[in-house]
Amino acid sequence: MYDDKHNLYVFARTTAQARQHGQLASKGSWEGHQTAANNLKAGLQNDIREFDERECNKYYRIPYAVRSTAITSIPSKPGR
Repeated sequence: MYDDKHNLYVFARTTAQARQHGQLASKGSWEGHQTAANNLKAGLQNDIREFDERECNKYYRIPYAVRSTAITSIPSKPGR
């Protein structure tokens, strides 16, 4: 989402805008991608919480990169 190679933030920020630009209709919208990313992040957080609550960490470790992904904010606009 940082790169926004289809320029969704400008031309298809909402689903309605994506429909107005025919070539972008199959790419989705910025808000749609943001919602999907937030849902995936929430699911990952829930999985990590369940893993910790069941004390699975006694036997296995979740890689640092996975845990850090679960707390990384989803970009509100392209760029860094």
